Amino acid sequence: MADLLEEDLGTWRRTHYSVDINPTLNESEIIIMGWVSSIRDHGNIKFLTINDRFGHIQIALKKKDCSKAVLEKTEQIREHTSIAIKGKVKSEIKAPNGAEILPVEIKILSLARKASPFLIQSKKSVGIDTRLDLRALDLRRPFLQSLFNIRNTIMDSCREFLRKDGFMEVNTPKIIATATEGGAALFPIFYYEREAFLAQSPQLYKEQLTMAFENVFEIGPIFRAEPSRTNRHLSEATSIDVEKAFADYNDVMNLLERMLSYVVGKIQENNKPHLEYLNITLPDVALPFRRYRYSELIEMLQNAVANECESFDLMYKSLEVSSGSTRVSRKEELVERMKKQGLNIGAFDYHLKVFDYGVPPHAGFGVGMERLIMSLCGVENIRDVVLYPRDIDRLSP
Repeated sequence: MADLLEEDLGTWRRTHYSVDINPTLNESEIIIMGWVSSIRDHGNIKFLTINDRFGHIQIALKKKDCSKAVLEKTEQIREHTSIAIKGKVKSEIKAPNGAEILPVEIKILSLARKASPFLIQSKKSVGIDTRLDLRALDLRRPFLQSLFNIRNTIMDSCREFLRKDGFMEVNTPKIIATATEGGAALFPIFYYEREAFLAQSPQLYKEQLTMAFENVFEIGPIFRAEPSRTNRHLSEATSIDVEKAFADYNDVMNLLERMLSYVVGKIQENNKPHLEYLNITLPDVALPFRRYRYSELIEMLQNAVANECESFDLMYKSLEVSSGSTRVSRKEELVERMKKQGLNIGAFDYHLKVFDYGVPPHAGFGVGMERLIMSLCGVENIRDVVLYPRDIDRLSP
């Protein structure tokens, strides 16, 4: 048999996704598209499993009923080949959703020319670095498909909650002239003929924006040049940052609790199959969350009393998921604190001069998206919840 060529879509377009296939479509002619996740040959009948973004479809090739052209094409198909299939729906109680596809015509859109170096269907696989080297292939695994569908729900529901609560979404610069939070954990870059840095946080900008818009939020990347080789640190992460005017840390703690309660409810509503596949029971998010003062925690650990302060951390098990505080809204106090931290006051002139024009009292918090997903889904390595992670050792793909 001569090698078969890959084909173009031509006039073919998908009519149904896997989630649409059910016995009510019995005898209907449809077109489905996806990639081959498994092949099972039982002699007189061959089964292909085709995956798309919503799930999988069973294709039944009965050798006595299929055309020679269809059978020849299936001979060169291996797992991960992208294909389009035109065929009829047939009720079959043993198939996913109670129906399978009997193919009439097949188009091979993109052949897989190598075998995968790791199993796709397994929840556990080879070492993460091997998988990350072929991340797009790795992301076909149902385990990761479930995680990133949950991640998508988290992002959507955070936006939905905050907008309903009167917050405006903003986008702040990621190339900055000086450190946002101080310290040495900065990535320097060349910006034309001068030095600049990748932003550690949108902190200063979102504080300034409370002057104009009062309540703002941003979901975007942050960069930390921390040379840490742990399962919970990234050099590029996603942060959910919120800032609220005419408020203090108690107000934004309440806001954070309500937001996370809303998010968990949306995951339970929208991601039931993914939760079942991952065998996840989401945490109880009854309001209000249990709160401890720093002095209580220190007393419990060291039997000592610490100062009170207007800041907070949200912990889940061993992970810090969020931190926030009442911000300093008076210029003199802010300058004094910066001096105590040894910061170059002149470098922050662009920020400090704003405080001459009535910055309102404000408070805010930031939530680490990846750490939130790790906490909710019980994931051990933070790199598994990032599409293309960046850390001290990895800059590609």
